[in-house]
Amino acid sequence: MFEKISGISIKGRCFTEEKNLDFFPTPSKDRLAIIYGQNGSGKTTCAKGFRLCANPTIYTEGLTAQLRDVDSSLGKLPTPESGWENINVFDEDYVINNLHIEEDGLGSIVLLGQQVDIDKQLKELSEEESVNISERNSIQQRVNQFSDQSFSESPLFLKQQIYEKFKAPGAWAEIDRTIKGNKVNTRV
Repeated sequence: MFEKISGISIKGRCFTEEKNLDFFPTPSKDRLAIIYGQNGSGKTTCAKGFRLCANPTIYTEGLTAQLRDVDSSLGKLPTPESGWENINVFDEDYVINNLHIEEDGLGSIVLLGQQVDIDKQLKELSEEESVNISERNSIQQRVNQFSDQSFSESPLFLKQQIYEKFKAPGAWAEIDRTIKGNKVNTRV
């Protein structure tokens, strides 16, 4: 079927009137079209038109597009409800969403498709890990402080202060000894 497609009929964005663009004027099985031109000449609009033909449910900012048939008297092919499934558009949107080049020293890494999403997830998890490590280090520092008997807020320090107050002359240990009639202060 695709060998009969001559191009696209498109209207919207930079094409104020409906424009018939014939990228493949003659029927053939092996065809390739490379579109180039100045900024604002309609390259992105054409790509979005083909993307609309592939998936008619996408939002395309008032753009309308239909594939053109070489043999048809009307020149337009009716778009199936689910779109033309075999159309793949490798445009700027495709590159932004599916390609990622990561430079590292002398070599570069090129990520494709799902690898881009996985790389983003790995970076997010790495950032989350560094936040968690920072929190854990802060908590560990507090644990170390509370385990140090010389730290004034440590439970061990406070416990020692309480013992010393109870043992002091005229304090609980001496009072308890006197009440019980013992010769030595009561053990705290």
